[in-house]
Order: sequence, then C-alpha cells, then structure tokens
Amino acid sequence: MSSILNALKKLENEMAQQSSMLKEINPKKTIRRKSMGTWLFYSLISAFFTAAILIGGGWLILQQKPALMKLLYPAPAEEKKPEPPRPIAAKKQELPPPKPAPVIQPTPEPVKIPGTPAQPLPAKPAVPEIKEEIIILPKKQVARLPQPIQEEISPTAPPIPDDAADIAKIEQEIEQALKEEPEEKIKKPDAPPVPDKADAAPEKQIQGISIQALVWSTDPQRRMAVINSQIVHIGDMLNNFRIKDIGSDYVILQEGGQDLKVKFQIN
Repeated sequence: MSSILNALKKLENEMAQQSSMLKEINPKKTIRRKSMGTWLFYSLISAFFTAAILIGGGWLILQQKPALMKLLYPAPAEEKKPEPPRPIAAKKQELPPPKPAPVIQPTPEPVKIPGTPAQPLPAKPAVPEIKEEIIILPKKQVARLPQPIQEEISPTAPPIPDDAADIAKIEQEIEQALKEEPEEKIKKPDAPPVPDKADAAPEKQIQGISIQALVWSTDPQRRMAVINSQIVHIGDMLNNFRIKDIGSDYVILQEGGQDLKVKFQIN
C-alpha cells in the first residue's frame, strides 16, 4: 500500500509541475520577449553605425574646412591698393637776390667862380642816322669757260727745237748717249720656245684607262684628274702607269720610261 501511495504522490507532483509549466508558458509573451531582444540588438548596432558615420563626417568637414570656407564665403575681389602719395617736389632753391645795379653818381657841376666866364660844354659827336634800305642784288651767273685743249706731250720727249742749230745739237746728244750705253743693255733676241711635254709625247688611247674629269691649275700640285672613278694627282700610280703631267684636256702617263698622252674625250 505504501508503494502505491508513493507512486500516486509522485504522479500528483509530476502533474502539478506540468500544469504549472503549462500555465507559465505564454506564446505571446515569449514572442514579445524575443522580438524585444532582437529590436534592442539591431537598434544598438544602428546607433553605433550612425555615431560612427557622424564622427567620420565631422572629421572630414574639419579637414576640408578651408576649401568649404572658400566655396561658401568667397573672398571679395581685391581692392585696388591706393597709390602711395607721390613725394612732394622739393621746393626750388631760392635764388639769391640779384645784385643791385651800380648807382651812377652824378658828376659834380663845376664850381662857378664869380667874375669868370662860363665854359661851354663840349658838343656831342653827331651820329649819322642809319636808314634801313633793302638792296636786291642780281643772281650771279657763273659762266663756264671752254677748257683749252692740252696737247699730250711725253715727259721724256725732247722740246721742239726752234731752229736748225738746236736740231743738230739734239742729234749729237743722242749719238753720244748711244755710244756711252753699255752692251749689256742692248736687247738680245729671245730664245726659241721650249717644246711642251704634251707635244713630244705620242697620243694614244689605252684600254682600261678612262678619263672622267680634269681639274687644271697653274700650280702643278693642285692639278687632279678622275680616272677610272679614282682621284689622282701628278706622281700617283694607276694600273702600272705613273701620272707624269695633267693638262687642260689630256693626261700624260709614263710606263717604262715611255710617255703616253691620253686625251680627255666627252662622249
């Protein structure tokens, strides 16, 4: 019996506990409590982010304050600076007062002695009156005289004699001068001209030698020729030939002691 009673009591207690638990559980209250918790959580997060945004925006505004001040409150246009007052011109130095004109003292009148005749004053010299007259002179005409024709007379020519005696005297002087003149001064006949190198050398056209251009000068060192597309001077070697001379229209080549003249031909 006791065990049955204990079991019944235990069942009653469990039933009482379950009923109390059912009474305490209210779905509206539980939902409300859960919703309040989530709302508080999200409201705290939103408040935190809002505060962070406000703080960051304020910091940016403080950093950009000079630029914002210029945009919101533009500086007024620079007023023209007043020109500095010009220095007052220095007063002109006061010139010293002009010297007073010398006072001309009147000449004392001669003392008249009673009983003596008065001396007459010297008469002033008469000054002739100058009358202004305009005199118009005629323009001078310069006449050009004809120049006399001068005969050209050689400075070494003897004067023209006036009579026969002078002619004979001049002839004697000429004969005497010819006798006294030394024989060295007598002009000798000119020597025969030296034959040119080009005239002595035989003219020949050599195969493989083509003259393309010539440059002749009075100075032999400056003479040059373009042969086979090569620039050569007097004394140079070209294809076993020695350039002996360069003329105005020819080139003399030397081979084994023999001179050959090659003419410059323009094709």
